[in-house]
Amino acid sequence: MDDLSAVFETRNEYANSEIATTSSYTPIIYVPTTLSAAEYSDIAGATNDSTHYKHVFSAPSPSLVILDPQLAASTTPASIWLSTGMRAVDHCIETFCASKGITEPSDSLALKGLGNLVPGLLRCARDGDGKGLDARLSCQLGSVDAMAACSSTGVEMGASHGIGHQLGPLGVGHGDTSCILLPAVCLPRSLSEVGVSQYQLDELELAANSLRDRWCATNPVPLVHKKQVLEILNMVI
Repeated sequence: MDDLSAVFETRNEYANSEIATTSSYTPIIYVPTTLSAAEYSDIAGATNDSTHYKHVFSAPSPSLVILDPQLAASTTPASIWLSTGMRAVDHCIETFCASKGITEPSDSLALKGLGNLVPGLLRCARDGDGKGLDARLSCQLGSVDAMAACSSTGVEMGASHGIGHQLGPLGVGHGDTSCILLPAVCLPRSLSEVGVSQYQLDELELAANSLRDRWCATNPVPLVHKKQVLEILNMVI
C-alpha cells in the first residue's frame, strides 16, 4: 500500500482520474475461481487507504483464460461463489436497464448471461457437495457474457456499480453490494410508485392471497404466515 499511495501522490486530481499501466511483456494466463469475470476486463481497482477512495486503473489483458469448474468447486467457498455470481447478475441487469450506450449486442449478451447465471446459481446453491460441475460451468460462461455486455460495448452502468465500488473500501464485497443496492436503484423502487397503497395491503387481503400462490411456499425462506408476506410488502411500499 505504500507503493500505491506513492502512485496516488504523483497524480493531480487523482480522485477522478484513471491511472494507466504498461502491459506485461510476459504472457498472462488466468484460471478464475470466482464469477467476478475481472479477467475479461481491462479495468482494475485499488483503494487508497488514506482516503478510502477506490481508484480505477487500466490493467493488462491475459493471453489465455481457462475455465475449470472442478477447480472452482474444490477451492471456492460457496459464499464467495454465489456472491460474485450475483455481481455478474448485476452486470447483466444494469446493462440491460442502462439508458446510455446500449446496443442490440449488449442487450443480447446481458440476457444470454442471465440465462446461464440464474439457473446455474440456483443449482449451485443447492449443490452442497460441489459435484454439480455443469452448473458451475454454466455460471462461468454466464459471467463471461455479463462482463462482455457491460464492458465491451460502451454501456453506461448505474448506481449499483457506482455506489458499490465505494462500499468496497468499507469492507463490503461486490456481491453483497449488488444484493443490497440493485433493488434500490432499479425503477420503480416501491409499490407506491406503481399505485399500490397501504390500504390495499391491509384491507384487500393481498398477503393472504399471496400465500395461496404455490410459489410463496417454495421461496428460499418459505412464506407460510401472513405476517411474513406483510413484512416484505411493508419494506417496499
